[in-house]
Amino acid sequence: MITPSLAQVKSALLVLNGEVGLELSHFHRLLSQADFIVCADGAVRHLTNLGVNPQLIIGDLDSIDAHLLEEAKLAGVAVIEHTDQELGDFEKALTWLKNENFESVEVIGMNGGRTDHTLSNLSVMLRFADAFKHISAHEKENTVGILTHESTREVTGWSGRRVSGWLVPARARADSGSGPG
Repeated sequence: MITPSLAQVKSALLVLNGEVGLELSHFHRLLSQADFIVCADGAVRHLTNLGVNPQLIIGDLDSIDAHLLEEAKLAGVAVIEHTDQELGDFEKALTWLKNENFESVEVIGMNGGRTDHTLSNLSVMLRFADAFKHISAHEKENTVGILTHESTREVTGWSGRRVSGWLVPARARADSGSGPG
């Protein structure tokens, strides 16, 4: 069972399996601000190293260590296995968050050190820009958010961080691919 009641949650921290590279204080800030924590597949390793459990692990489960998966299940973490190989774990997680009516998603671990993966992940974020009131990705000293004409975002408390807004016209989002169903 997934707790807290999804009717009460608005914001999610989505942890991907790439490099996190955040200062520990920034990582803890994101954890404390999230109503719900989701790990895409093997990304649970990032939280396990800090003694934190997500509420949900989602993906095809091809990159998660079997021992970590078993520990998560024993700790009460919900697991959703999607074996569809046409979608990446990032897109599977965002689709689930959209379907559960989350409003805000903060993403970490999006950059895996490969440009093709980073560009693919940015493309996924772009396709989901209209599915959430806010979506942004955090890495090292940078935070990148996608802004649409409907978006508003107040940036406070991020002293010393580089913050970028990616303003994307509606036509570009519509032409970027199939998008969330």
